[in-house]
Amino acid sequence: MRYVRAVGRVALVVLVVVLLSAAQEAVLLGLIALGAAPGATVWISFAVVALLCLALAAVRGAVRARRAARAGGPHPSRGFGGLSTTDQPASSPVPTRVPASASRRRKVLPVAGGLWVAASLLSLVTFLRLDLAPMGSAGPGAAAAPRVDVRTTGDAASSAPPLIVVHGGPGVPLSDIEESAVEELGRDRAVVVYDQAGTGRSDPLADPLEHTLAHAVDELARVVDATGAERVDLLGYSWGASVATVFAVEHPERVERMALISPGAIPWRGVPAEPVGPQDRLDAADQAGTYLRALSPRNLFVYALTAVDPRATRWFASDAELDERFLGLYESTAAGLHCDASQIRPPPEHLGYFASQVPQLHADLSGVTEAEASSVDLPMLVVRGACDYIPARFAEEYVDVFDAELVPIDGAGHALLEDRRDAVLAELARFLG
Repeated sequence: MRYVRAVGRVALVVLVVVLLSAAQEAVLLGLIALGAAPGATVWISFAVVALLCLALAAVRGAVRARRAARAGGPHPSRGFGGLSTTDQPASSPVPTRVPASASRRRKVLPVAGGLWVAASLLSLVTFLRLDLAPMGSAGPGAAAAPRVDVRTTGDAASSAPPLIVVHGGPGVPLSDIEESAVEELGRDRAVVVYDQAGTGRSDPLADPLEHTLAHAVDELARVVDATGAERVDLLGYSWGASVATVFAVEHPERVERMALISPGAIPWRGVPAEPVGPQDRLDAADQAGTYLRALSPRNLFVYALTAVDPRATRWFASDAELDERFLGLYESTAAGLHCDASQIRPPPEHLGYFASQVPQLHADLSGVTEAEASSVDLPMLVVRGACDYIPARFAEEYVDVFDAELVPIDGAGHALLEDRRDAVLAELARFLG
């Protein structure tokens, strides 16, 4: 029985310490949401936890004192055993009594201190990780005018419109396999591949909140201008299909043809995107593994921080750490990008955490209107894998709105250029001419 009680006490203490650490995280996030400086929030959160520990220890002491009184323990005005000092034999030494308030303080402070140390250490080794915190406002390499990495292959002297390839994610550049595939379309034209800001070989943005759909469209416009061509062909992949669609609607005079592979929903202005992800196609075991990774203390903390204030996130975590954590989650869902796990290939390099999460957590909802979309008249091809985790109705919407040609590819998932490279390239070559 004593063993059971001891285990119960230990479990209770562990639970209290975990709850105190969670309370510190909640206080920190709340203060940042109110606009407090990140450094100040850390010290304030530790102070709040200390006050909570004192309160818990005081309550514990009061409860124990009340139980002792009910059990007939010493009373402040009486001696031990309930006898007054005058009732005790003269030869009996009268114990020197310590004032009850001082006795309680002596017991409260060690308990409170122990709880505070335990909760603080738990926070430091799980979610807070100040040893990893850059404690700065910008990530390494962030610049006010970031460099966008642009790579041109194929026949640059051709009179055919250059093909601009817009990668997806957001925040996921083309893999080596995908980039080598689209380069094959450059036998009679120039093929331009670029990495969006904060992704691949391009510089991160100084302000992570600038990672928006509108910024991505403006970035594409600069890439188009840099080609020097009056008109271009666009190839948008996944999220890149949304970027290409908005650009084509806003600048129809600059686009000759547009091909989209594995597109999401048309980015309608003011309409939040429906949340879908490759984890939807995972089996129960793989889904559980992905969610356990996502809900680990540090991952959950930086995600919550990004949802509250992406700028403050850079005080607690570097871009390099965040990108690495994003890569781990991406790899855990890789099976959802394909029809079969045997089709999984090495992931792209240099995924961008802020480039991925900010457009989803802080969507600008710029997009296009139905009137604008209906006024666009240009040849459009949509290629979709039969196992794509993105619902088929999104691809079909392009048929309804833009009169696009829809080509399904059997045996392929979202990663079309990896799963059925030759079949996809054949359709693209046919369409682009």
